[in-house]
Formats: sequence, C-alpha cells, structure tokens
Amino acid sequence: MPKDWFKLNPKTVAPKVAKETKEENKNTEEEKINELYVPKDRLSKMMSWDMASTHNSKEVMEKHLAATGGKVHTWFPPEPNGYLHIGHAKAMWFSFTLAEDYGGNCYLRFDDTNPEKECEEYINSIKNSVNWLGYKPYKITHTSDYFDRFYVWAIELIKKGKAYVCH
Repeated sequence: MPKDWFKLNPKTVAPKVAKETKEENKNTEEEKINELYVPKDRLSKMMSWDMASTHNSKEVMEKHLAATGGKVHTWFPPEPNGYLHIGHAKAMWFSFTLAEDYGGNCYLRFDDTNPEKECEEYINSIKNSVNWLGYKPYKITHTSDYFDRFYVWAIELIKKGKAYVCH
C-alpha cells in the first residue's frame, strides 16, 4: 500500500480498478478476495488445513461436540452500564441470526466485569430491547458468574509462564 494511500483520488483510481476487474472476470469473487488479502503462501497453508493442525486433539474435539451437540453457540455480550445503541443492534442481529441459521443457541451474557457499578435499569432496558427486536436468548448469564473460574485459570496461566501480573 502506498505511503500516502489516503491521498489517492477515487476518480483517478476507479477506472484502473474497473479495467482490471473486467480482465479478471475468469476468477471467482472468493479467489479475488483471497488474492487481495491473503499472501499466496499463507493461502496454500489455509487451504490444506485439517484437524491435525489445530491445538485441540481429536479427543478434545469429540468431547466438545458431545457437550454442544454439534450446535453453534453464540453470545450477545452487552455491558449493563448504559442503554443499547445501533451498534448493539447489529451485533445482536449477527449473534442471534448465526445461532438460528445453524440450529444453535445464543446466550445473552451481561459483561458485568464491575458488578458494583452495573445498574438494574440498564439490565432491564437491555432485556427489553432484545425482546423488542424479536430475539429470545437461550439463557441469560453474567460474566461475574465465572469470576472464580477465571481466577483459577489465571493462576494456572501464570504458573505455566503464559501470563503475568505487572502490578
């Protein structure tokens, strides 16, 4: 990308892009996107991806699939310290629709990392907004429900040298 890419004039760039696109009509849209955004050496690695290249063993994956029933699980994680805005509506649509499209479940998980500062008014407002937009959460949870687990996992990561505490 040129150093001054932001100074390019769209009127002078557009004809060149249009001409190149006409000549490349043989390629599929997916191939064009991959050529633009993924270096060819990385693309070949991605195309040969298989279960053996993941960090999860076959046993871990089987355990996961048994626990989830093979369903897609998503979550919509608003922070209950204010009212929802249009960006939340987009995220909500994505999370709930993706789960629905693949026969899965979407959790409404309040990201209450500081529970003392969260307000019941905002929690109720968020629940009402989710309902008003026509979504029904599979389950309502809170990040604070898992603080004890997170603490144990953090200690484990520190002991393994994969995390540290700076203060």
